[in-house]
Amino acid sequence: MQWGMEVVATEVGTQLLERVRQAKLVIPPYPAVAAKLQQLPRDTSSLADVAAIVGTDAVLAANVLRAATSAALSAGAAPTTLEAAVFKLGFETMVRLAIAVSLGASASANGPLAELRRNEWRRSLISGVICRDLAQRRGIDPSQAFLAGLLHDFGAIVAIAGLETLGNLPTLPAVQWKKLVDELHVELGATLAETWKLPTQIARVISHHHLPAGQGPLVQLVAMVDHVIAILDRGSMTGIAALIEVPGLRTEERYQIGMLMPKVAEAMDQFETTAKVGPSAVEPAPLEDGWEVDFDVLSKRGATYHVVAIAANQLALVSNEPMNPGWLTELRFGGDAVEIMVNVVTCSPRASGDFLVVLQPFALGGDGKRVWLELLHNAREQVPRVAV
Repeated sequence: MQWGMEVVATEVGTQLLERVRQAKLVIPPYPAVAAKLQQLPRDTSSLADVAAIVGTDAVLAANVLRAATSAALSAGAAPTTLEAAVFKLGFETMVRLAIAVSLGASASANGPLAELRRNEWRRSLISGVICRDLAQRRGIDPSQAFLAGLLHDFGAIVAIAGLETLGNLPTLPAVQWKKLVDELHVELGATLAETWKLPTQIARVISHHHLPAGQGPLVQLVAMVDHVIAILDRGSMTGIAALIEVPGLRTEERYQIGMLMPKVAEAMDQFETTAKVGPSAVEPAPLEDGWEVDFDVLSKRGATYHVVAIAANQLALVSNEPMNPGWLTELRFGGDAVEIMVNVVTCSPRASGDFLVVLQPFALGGDGKRVWLELLHNAREQVPRVAV
């Protein structure tokens, strides 16, 4: 059976590569609003000029106002106009938001491989946030670091969209689809960089982030952050403490990344889209064995979810609304409302009309890890082991 799936995946990959080489694969256009903003002369343009361009994209304008309001919570009054929001955030933030909002719309679209595309976009957003935060101490421009982190794997999203255009896709495990995408994404990323006429340094990151030796500090930073995210994604058995494994990551940077997690949560919240459950070409992954439990948790927006099982690295809950697989969300546990970030693994509709959602902890550390381990300990002590 496994051999058969590998053959099917190889055939699909061959078809896609052929489409690329025949220039039949559609490369999305560079975000138009970002291009217009980048063409503005910095020394003579007014806030009104920037606000007028931002205002041509309703989704971007809403994100700008939301981001500026969030920034104002800690200092000053919330902006009431787009021009005031532009002033609050600054020009470089406008460009970053314009690119992220535009690309996020295509990355979050529905389709048979939507959860893979969304997962790649999630990792790209996290990479951008962490790269930007670590950049300055390494002598790298933070805005350039954000774009490098955001765009370095966008070829994977193009590859996934290209696979979906083939139609009648077989149902394969996520690992098989990921293997195909990994083989294609650097080649497609280079095509994207050329089509978009990206700066040489960003194009170099796209082409060399898997082989960063001798490629300069920006490429090495992005490659290192990829390693960081891979560790944070491993769940409850690693978390923030395991970042000691990352070569080249300084001690103070490990603590810096831990403190950065609220910003990661904000980015996930800002770019979250309405969840929809549709036909998928991704075979559901087998769930871990765990323990039945019976308690409630809260979402950041106050929704209540009923947790029905816990395993070493997973949590299963019942939700009245669907959640997007491949996306991070925050849950609040216990009387102290300790917040834990979790990645949505699967979301399956039930006959009762609600949804069974399986989640995996992300970047556990501090109180969050303590609470998770306490929940595991209590489950082991009180109930027999069952399948989640």
